[in-house]
Amino acid sequence: NASIPEALIEEIVRQSKELGIYIIAVFGGEPFHPLTRDRVFDLAQRHPEVEVVVCTNATFIDSEVAERISQQSNMFVLISLDGFEENNDVRRGRGVFNKVSEAMRELKKRRALFGISTNVTTDNADEVFADDFINFVSRGGAHLLYCNPLITNNGATNVVDTDEYIEAAQRLKKNGLANRLFVFDGILGNITTRRLREKTELHVEVNGDVSVQRGT
Repeated sequence: NASIPEALIEEIVRQSKELGIYIIAVFGGEPFHPLTRDRVFDLAQRHPEVEVVVCTNATFIDSEVAERISQQSNMFVLISLDGFEENNDVRRGRGVFNKVSEAMRELKKRRALFGISTNVTTDNADEVFADDFINFVSRGGAHLLYCNPLITNNGATNVVDTDEYIEAAQRLKKNGLANRLFVFDGILGNITTRRLREKTELHVEVNGDVSVQRGT
């Protein structure tokens, strides 16, 4: 139940801007929980020059929250969705797929900017790379599909094979463009040359600790 103090949030934003960072992603817990959502909207309102990306499970996005999101021009919502109901709810919890679908309808109705974040494993790869899922995401009003493949073996048994992922992702991006959906990959950068993207991210924990994560 810990949360970052307001003064620390402001200091993080100030230092980020000094470093030339104008995109700040907010993770949970759940940012749109009733106890924390006002702080997220306040952050976006205080810093209109910063793009606030809110990573959410969408279970608290109702008509009221969707309306607030649509009025915040520097807020982009990234909703976690790992396939259709069966695959998604095994990971996310029973009933979550239907809640996400409803949240998407509310956001689309208001022309709010949002995307879908999908963790790709061997359990759901065939489904999330298929035309039906791409069409569902696109017609649901999303502007972006962010794929995050599990390719690092830390003991998991559902790790995606890198070569197979690259081949599937190439098809996915073409399909996404055909559906006016921007497909972004969180791990692989230049897919055509089969190179891992070099990246640096600063992660700020609730207690203020900062860690630097670099891709290789």
